[in-house]
Amino acid sequence: MEMCEDVYRACVSCPSHSAELYSCVQQYLITHLYDISEEIVKGNLLKSYYQKWKVYQRGAYCLDHAFYYFNMLCLEKWRIHIFDLYKAQLVCLILAEIESDRNGNFVDPSPVKGAIDSFVYLNPPLSAPLLLYQQAFEAPFLEVTSQYYSKEAALFASERDFTAYMIKALKRIEEEEARVRKFVDLSSYSKVLEECERQWITNQLASFEVEIKNYLRKGDDEALSVLYSLIKRVPPLVEPVSSRMLNYLSEEGLVRGSPGHSDPVTPVDYVDFLFSMRSNYLALCRTAFENNAYFIAAVDKAFRVVINATNGERHLSKSPELLAFYCDAFLKKSSRNPVNYDIDEKLNKMVTLFEYLDEKDVFLKFYSRLLAKRLINSTSSSLEAETQMISSLKQTCGNDYTAKLESMLTDIGTSEKLSVAFRKYLCDHRENTFDNFRIVVLGRASWPIAAQQPFPQPPSVLKQVLLAFEKFYVSQHSGRKLQWLPYLSKCELRMNYLPRRYEVQCSFYQMSILLLFNYKDTVSIEEGALLDNTLATLINAKILAWSGTPAQVVLNKRFSRARGGGKFKLPASIGETENQKDASKATIDAVITDRQISLQATIMRIMKTRRKIAHRQLLSEVASQTSLRFKPAIAMIKKCIESLIDQQYLARAADFTDCYEYIS
Repeated sequence: MEMCEDVYRACVSCPSHSAELYSCVQQYLITHLYDISEEIVKGNLLKSYYQKWKVYQRGAYCLDHAFYYFNMLCLEKWRIHIFDLYKAQLVCLILAEIESDRNGNFVDPSPVKGAIDSFVYLNPPLSAPLLLYQQAFEAPFLEVTSQYYSKEAALFASERDFTAYMIKALKRIEEEEARVRKFVDLSSYSKVLEECERQWITNQLASFEVEIKNYLRKGDDEALSVLYSLIKRVPPLVEPVSSRMLNYLSEEGLVRGSPGHSDPVTPVDYVDFLFSMRSNYLALCRTAFENNAYFIAAVDKAFRVVINATNGERHLSKSPELLAFYCDAFLKKSSRNPVNYDIDEKLNKMVTLFEYLDEKDVFLKFYSRLLAKRLINSTSSSLEAETQMISSLKQTCGNDYTAKLESMLTDIGTSEKLSVAFRKYLCDHRENTFDNFRIVVLGRASWPIAAQQPFPQPPSVLKQVLLAFEKFYVSQHSGRKLQWLPYLSKCELRMNYLPRRYEVQCSFYQMSILLLFNYKDTVSIEEGALLDNTLATLINAKILAWSGTPAQVVLNKRFSRARGGGKFKLPASIGETENQKDASKATIDAVITDRQISLQATIMRIMKTRRKIAHRQLLSEVASQTSLRFKPAIAMIKKCIESLIDQQYLARAADFTDCYEYIS
């Protein structure tokens, strides 16, 4: 305290002695520093420098509050007479100590850290912050760091497998993080780690891209976790490495699961494989890749590629058809379906994969036809399950997508009530009927069916019931017209003329022929392709036989079945079998036709709104508006535009060749 007062009095006294005081202190410091310089070189330079600097720094702090300029003078003189004199040697020694620490030797951090801190503390007051530190130490330190790890990483990569390399890289980077905190100024932290990561990680990008496929193929989750721990340190590397995962998953899915690139697969196996594969890789994204958005997106993109894959023989993917048949497999009554199977699990699998479909219109076409079969033939396991399925589709694609499916369910409910009312009507009018007689009335606009075959003259016993229903229906719904669809009918007959009682399930056409034998054993059959095919199935089943007289058939009263019970089903006629084989092709043809109609309607809606539009903009808007159901090919859109021009709904603009105008 007394020293401070003496300095204060000297500074404010008159006349002023500040200049004399400054000069004396300066001379003292110079003399003192010469003595320090001689003492430093006598011992270990690094440790002596550190010890003398600590004492000198404390002295400078004591003078700081008394006279700031003396403090600056102290630092300046140390920088000129000590630091500049030993700077090159100090930097070499510091770098050598840090390298020794990297090599696993024990290094006392205090002298190294203290010397480096002096580089920061001695920065000239009018220069940029940390300029002296950056020029004198940081620049050579970063260069040495780059050389050290470049050599070490290259040597280790050549001698060891990549898994060992990654473990070593992660360890060395973590060690360097601790080393930077222990020795150098924190302003260098990110720069040093960036250089270290560049040598250990960035320069090995090609190896990361190759090895991620190998680890995925082997299912080495631990190695994948280490791999991600490294590449996440260099964010620009995450995207290219995740792209390699996308390529691998696409290839694996196409080889093992895609119907377009492998042998035929069953719908259940196809869905189970893809769903399991997707679930496994999403779980991998959670555990190994920390739910990184790039890797999750890679899984999604890969499965979109797999599910929408086509081959040279098909312009459309097979996946929509397989998904539709998968739904049919668990929604249809079958001995293969457990009584208490979890429908929610099945729906979840289907909807999850359905969302990847680009060709949702193809799925809808197949699904609606299979739904129609289940509802008409009463083979649906549960109407509640059917409703739940349609609700799931509605949530994904909207009301328009499922409107016809909902109408089909409504028609079935209405038909059940109608059948009950008709049976009551027959009882009230004391007319004959069949046991379990059921009629389904279908709305033409909603059901994917057509009157493909002629309606033959039914047997008299059946004709009475059909005429009665027409009369009953017209009384309930005047103005409506019924069209019978016999090819969709299913019949059961009892064969009462044999010693053993048999029940046969058959088609309407087979029943029409068999009922002719109710009152006589021999019947003359007219010629006709449909009758010939149907008759052939009955003769092949040995229920009927040729009598020897042309066009005459007799009832086989010696019919018996060596195997099976008393209830059996007749095979479909040749014509019906051919229709089943061609159903897939016919469905695809119908989809293409529907797409052309949909595209033309979309083009007309856009043109009515725009009146005039450029070619590219029209293509873009049409593709955008139809993307929810399918992704149209540009060639198909152009073909529809040309068709509308030929029909004079559109015209090319006279002033611009790449524009179209709406013709009102």
